[in-house]
Amino acid sequence: NKMKFKQILYIFLLSIYIKVKIVFTQPKDAQLRKLLQYHNELRRNLTACKLEGQPPAKNLLDLKWDNELASKAKDLANECYFHHNDVDLPEKWQYIGQNIAGYQTIEQAFDAWKDEYKQYNYYSKSCSGVCGHYTQLVWQNTTHVGCGITNCTGSYSFPYGLSVVCNYGPGGNYEGRYPYEAKSQDECYATTTKRPTTTKRPTTTKRPSTTTTKRPGTTPTQKPGVPKQIPKPIWPSIISTWNEYATSNMIQGIVTQTCICVK
Repeated sequence: NKMKFKQILYIFLLSIYIKVKIVFTQPKDAQLRKLLQYHNELRRNLTACKLEGQPPAKNLLDLKWDNELASKAKDLANECYFHHNDVDLPEKWQYIGQNIAGYQTIEQAFDAWKDEYKQYNYYSKSCSGVCGHYTQLVWQNTTHVGCGITNCTGSYSFPYGLSVVCNYGPGGNYEGRYPYEAKSQDECYATTTKRPTTTKRPTTTKRPSTTTTKRPGTTPTQKPGVPKQIPKPIWPSIISTWNEYATSNMIQGIVTQTCICVK
């Protein structure tokens, strides 16, 4: 009887542990849960061959929520000022990636990041505009995400509505690397009888002059193939100039900023 009781107790405690673990790997806030959902829906769609113009991913896993990344993202969002910051969690990851945006809704913010895929050419690893937010979203080696949202309505320094910040561990966007391992289109339609006659691919071949990722705090273990140093723009000055222009002309605008890495 003692043995049976111990087994029942073990199973009971294990079920509690599993439930608690599930609870704590999901954000409490409904908007943050939506953001996590949007991230993983994109990654699943890319694996399921549902992102037009991009090759399907071979093995793109869901991102897990991390409260430390989220806490640091919330701190930055609370500033209601459009800029990147350095996030250090050396006990977990060597460096952290970061996406920021200012929009009226989280859907608009996430779509702005995601829709950069239309400008990205996977095969040449090049971009006709800004693509670094998208490539971070689908970076295969990134396993965790944590986001923060602050309503900055009424803020002179941030006239865009919601300040949305997401941190990623480990960060991606290494210059010269593919964001994920692709599979062939044939694998997408192996179980169907109907196949598309053509596959659209981006035709952009212009190579970006800069990488569009937040600068790592430390040198990555696997160093990018071609070391290169790129001058860092003075973001506060750029943002300030834009804010003054927008205010003086009584217009609303959205700024999507990326950091230039020093490799």
